[in-house]
Amino acid sequence: MHFGPVTVPRTRDGFESRPDRKAQAKFAWAFLFLSSFMRHYIYILQSQVDASFYTGYTSNISRRLQEHNAGLSSFTSRKIPWRLVYFEDFDDKSDALKRERFIKAMRNKNFILNLIRSF
Repeated sequence: MHFGPVTVPRTRDGFESRPDRKAQAKFAWAFLFLSSFMRHYIYILQSQVDASFYTGYTSNISRRLQEHNAGLSSFTSRKIPWRLVYFEDFDDKSDALKRERFIKAMRNKNFILNLIRSF
């Protein structure tokens, strides 16, 4: 299996003359192969300022928590610091996103508190 640089045919003016189908197929296969090892997470954070909750999706929980606490998310930047109180992991991104939408649609603090208690 070769994952080296992909050469793209160019014309004299420097623009791509035609797509490189073999390179596209290799990239697609490599992406599918590598993404099969990736975990997907939904998480719930709790603000230590006012005890409010934030639900989100990520493929890297520790990095995402650091981003929230660094103020890199406009929605959560006003209530720093945050702590991770709940998460679920999934093999499939679409399953994780469906679960995130479900939790956000509940809009019920008791529902979230029950999730956290069961964790």
